[in-house]
Order: sequence, then structure tokens, then C-alpha cells
Amino acid sequence: MPLPAYGAVGHAFVASRTLQTLFLLVTIGLSSHCISTLRKQSIEAPGRLIGNLTISCFCISYAGFSFILYIKSTLPLLLCAICDGCFFFAFLAISILFGENVSNLSC
Repeated sequence: MPLPAYGAVGHAFVASRTLQTLFLLVTIGLSSHCISTLRKQSIEAPGRLIGNLTISCFCISYAGFSFILYIKSTLPLLLCAICDGCFFFAFLAISILFGENVSNLSC
């Protein structure tokens, strides 16, 4: 099935969804490895790691769902941009409110 012809906006959407999925998979892998290492040592995982993992899982499922809707030409792009902004602000809130510098984390 060919991609819809949205021109440069369509190519930017496909590229951004591909990069988003790639980086979210890396984030999920790093967070889950750190949590499993802490659990093997019988240490409770910090809430910021669990929050990061939760939002990453929601974001990757949304990215897959929106890409499928894009291929079927049923995705309203304005609604997609609003949802992307909401996920961005959720990550930003976790980073600012619960985050530390990477050098201060001990996994």
C-alpha cells in the first residue's frame, strides 16, 4: 500500500515517526534494564524511571497507531500534532519535576 501523497509534510511525518519509534525503543530498553538491575538487587525502582517507562510505552503505542492511520489516510494531522505536543509536555514535566542529571543516577 503506497503512502498518501502529502508532499514534504508527509515525508517529514514518516521520518519523525521512524526516529520517534527508534528513540523510544532505546529509552524503553535502557529504563527497563535499569529497573530489572535494581529489582535483582532487591532495591525499589525510583518513581521517575517507572514514570519514564510508562510514558514511553504509551508514546510508542501512539506512534504505531498514528502511523497506521496515516497509511490508511484517516489521520487528521492537526489532531496528531496536538497529541504529539501533549506527549512532549508529559516527557518535559517528568524530566523537570522528577529528573536528575544523568551523572547523579545510580543504577
